[in-house]
Amino acid sequence: MTSRLEIRVRWVLLFVVGVANIIGSLVVLLFATFVVPDPPLDDRDYVHLVNAVAFFSYPVVAAPAALLCGLWLWRPVVTFVRDGESPTGGSAGPCCSGRCG
Repeated sequence: MTSRLEIRVRWVLLFVVGVANIIGSLVVLLFATFVVPDPPLDDRDYVHLVNAVAFFSYPVVAAPAALLCGLWLWRPVVTFVRDGESPTGGSAGPCCSGRCG
């Protein structure tokens, strides 16, 4: 059974990581658009449009894939903690690396 604390931590973590990634990607987009000099192109506006489309469409694919991958990789750790066990001796190392269970 998933506890209320676990659900709150997941949502807060999802929000914090999402905001950090959005801010970081905006910095990269602005840097690529305004700071990095454009090579000699026939249609600079088209290249900027392609960059913007790629920027806004990438999270649509990457976010669900990263979320599912992260939940799958940390499943053993969540199970270990949910069962109320505390890492001792030999189980602390594998648990911290995601291989407990």
